[in-house]
Amino acid sequence: MVIERAIERTIESISEGGSIAGLLEKSGVFTPVVTRMIAIGEETGALEELLEKVAAFYEQDVAVAVKRLSVTVEPLLILILGGIVGSIILSVLMPIFSIYGAIR
Repeated sequence: MVIERAIERTIESISEGGSIAGLLEKSGVFTPVVTRMIAIGEETGALEELLEKVAAFYEQDVAVAVKRLSVTVEPLLILILGGIVGSIILSVLMPIFSIYGAIR
């Protein structure tokens, strides 16, 4: 929603002759890296290529973050599943042991 509004304002201002990078920077929604790359792209006429580089950078950043998250969460999930399996085993074996104790 916030990004959508910032882009809509930018589109309106572009039709009046404003700069894309300046307007996006004023919105405070986009990172300085993105706004600087857009500014450079506007100046050099290579906006599409620079936006592709920004997209590739953020795709790589997201991939690294997801990998770190999965590496962090994996041991926790193993412990939780081990606890669940252990409790199931105990819930099956405890009645067997109590019956064995009663027979003795």
